[in-house]
Amino acid sequence: GDPPPSAHRPPPTVVTYNGKSFDLPLIETRYLMHRPASPFGGLPHLDVLFPARRLWRRRLAREGSNRRALLAGGFVSADDRASCALTVLEEDILGLMREDDVPGWEIPARYFAYTRTGDARGLGAVLEHNRLDLMSLGALTAVVVEMVSGLLPARDRYESLALGRLFEFLGRLEHAEQCYTCAAEPDGLFEAALDGAARAEALHWLALHHRRRRRFAQAADTWQQLLEIKGLASELRRECLEALAIHAEHRARDLAAAQRFALGALDASRGGRHAPEVEHRLGRLQRKIAGGAPPGGVVPSPVQPFFPVEP
Repeated sequence: GDPPPSAHRPPPTVVTYNGKSFDLPLIETRYLMHRPASPFGGLPHLDVLFPARRLWRRRLAREGSNRRALLAGGFVSADDRASCALTVLEEDILGLMREDDVPGWEIPARYFAYTRTGDARGLGAVLEHNRLDLMSLGALTAVVVEMVSGLLPARDRYESLALGRLFEFLGRLEHAEQCYTCAAEPDGLFEAALDGAARAEALHWLALHHRRRRRFAQAADTWQQLLEIKGLASELRRECLEALAIHAEHRARDLAAAQRFALGALDASRGGRHAPEVEHRLGRLQRKIAGGAPPGGVVPSPVQPFFPVEP
């Protein structure tokens, strides 16, 4: 006959928010002190704080920069937003807003007041706070699971980029590539919220992804796209130019192009820690070129950087 319904149920799992470093160790210690065996021993533990940070910390920090958000009857600073506090995610991810909620820092004082006086009137708001925490935890866990399962698409570049990084961490490289590609598109899905910094980072991770998978031509094309972004940081610009110099020298066999990219990388280094290795590469290219005609074209004289250097 059919197995009982319980046979289809997944094993019990502990789901918490910041419980891995705080709540669960505290509870385990209490059980140890009072002798009974902990009911949580050996159970799988999902601390939703960790995937939440991977998915939303960067976006929340960006949105909370230079402003304070009024949440849950009190002010939450930009630092709190970057920490992915549960009440912040309730508003930004779940679209919920608590009314007349007791602040978390006030809860211990209310409990100790009850133990001293026996007056439980202050605990009603605490129980409601805990009820809302549990409901938000369940809803937030569902969002994370649906995003990782591909059932819920990313809403902006930062979310698509973060999801790609999470997939790469999990070893799901094809899914990571899809997310990076989506976040790197110049328009389309995220046209209304174009963000150069997020797109640049997505192109950077996409180029590295192609290179690790030995798709060198695709990696070079991605580095080129990254160079076209205005206001690119000098260190990232140097990395792009150096990667293109390596590709031109060792794979495209175009020493003239390799020299142009290396000159651009040297200029972008501006005496930084990478300057000596770029100078070494440039010297090697010059010796190769001096030894014969460079494949791919004639070296211009004087040689100018292939890309203009922004002030």
